[in-house]
Amino acid sequence: MYKMRPNLLKIIGIGLTSLALSIPGCAAPRGIKPVESFSSNTHYSQKQEKGFQKAFKEGEKLTFTNDDWIGFHSSYPFLYIRDYWQTPAETQKRKKGDCEDHAIYMSEQLEKYNVPNRVVVGLAQKGKLTSAHIWGEIEENGETYIVDLSGYVDPSELPNLKLPDNWIFTSSGMKIPKKYFEDNSKMYQGFFSFQGPFTRQRLNEIQRHAHQKYLEYLFKETLNPMNLLKKKQSKKP
Repeated sequence: MYKMRPNLLKIIGIGLTSLALSIPGCAAPRGIKPVESFSSNTHYSQKQEKGFQKAFKEGEKLTFTNDDWIGFHSSYPFLYIRDYWQTPAETQKRKKGDCEDHAIYMSEQLEKYNVPNRVVVGLAQKGKLTSAHIWGEIEENGETYIVDLSGYVDPSELPNLKLPDNWIFTSSGMKIPKKYFEDNSKMYQGFFSFQGPFTRQRLNEIQRHAHQKYLEYLFKETLNPMNLLKKKQSKKP
């Protein structure tokens, strides 16, 4: 079987990425925002805390599955896309989903208890592997917490991890200050955030925008000629 050279694969990847980015209809839909600090500094009431606990327990009942996914490895010039973003109602009915399904479902649950939150689209990095990932963020007394129900993070991989009373870390979910990850690793890197309503049409629009952002990242970090040259030079003895 004929094997294409890596450089040829990268050239093909660049062409496919450029073609994908030129597809119309990928403009940011309404409600898309950069991932910045929450604007409010409201006190996190006892009622909101109880609401969060209820929502988190509901989210933990879901089964995580990778049947639908977006993924790429930083060493390869391809973006694999086979994904369907479920509405909260679909996730509730199926009792399972992947990272964005968990995050969107959790966000809607939190809205019921007036807990400030958002869904974040970005990257999760583990060692040399960089993956597309989606998680939730909440605000508690002026501090932003990452809420991830995917079980993506392994506690053994987090240095200097201490769990105060208001932190959560279970086998299927966590609530940890965003500042921890900013200080200790680049594990979570957000592109943009969004909030409800989570209608079918709106999720389709946001999904297309997310795919565009992942393609842009792939082109910039993996297929950029300057980055390829740096990688080639770093391999020289």
